[in-house]
Amino acid sequence: MCDLSIELTEGMCADGTFTYSTAKAEQYLIEWIGEAGEYFDYEKANFGQNTNPFSNVELFLVRMVSEGVRAILSQCPTVTSDENWNSEMELTAELIQKIKDEVEEVEEGEDLF
Repeated sequence: MCDLSIELTEGMCADGTFTYSTAKAEQYLIEWIGEAGEYFDYEKANFGQNTNPFSNVELFLVRMVSEGVRAILSQCPTVTSDENWNSEMELTAELIQKIKDEVEEVEEGEDLF
């Protein structure tokens, strides 16, 4: 389970985009400007450098969304329990629904970064 966020974001990380459109990525940046600012500060504090969201908006959003997925899943008891964390588990419909329910319980607007 500790790799679940990596598995979920692997495609966009490999492709360097999740919108396949710079214009769409720019729209997401506008929509998520508050979160983008938080991630910008988080990236600098944790990695010592920033991705410039204006010169490479798609890469910035891939990194922001990837880290956001990791942060949200880290608040899900099913994912983080000692029993499950280092276990390889089959993602059954029941387990997926349980994780989805826990994701929905993560408070909207809670600091992720």
